[in-house]
Amino acid sequence: MKNSMRELIAHAATQLKLDGIPEELQKEILARLGEIIWKRLVLDVFNVLSPEAQTHCKMLADAAKHDELYRFFAEQVPNFEEIAKTSTEKTIAEFLKK
Repeated sequence: MKNSMRELIAHAATQLKLDGIPEELQKEILARLGEIIWKRLVLDVFNVLSPEAQTHCKMLADAAKHDELYRFFAEQVPNFEEIAKTSTEKTIAEFLKK
């Protein structure tokens, strides 16, 4: 697994060029953006999982085991890294439009 959610959020921070704003505001923006990226990623990946994998995914999500769920996605979805990157890029693009 090449990426992690932390790396995806770090990439988002670079793309957003948040250097000029106070650190607390940066943290708040990245926390909210991270939630949005995560939700989009879960939805994008969920649809390509088998019914059995979807059940396991729901169990991990309900237990808020995000790191385990990320690893599960990476194991279950052959092109997961590409999906994660695309989901992140779409979220950043939408954020920048606002």
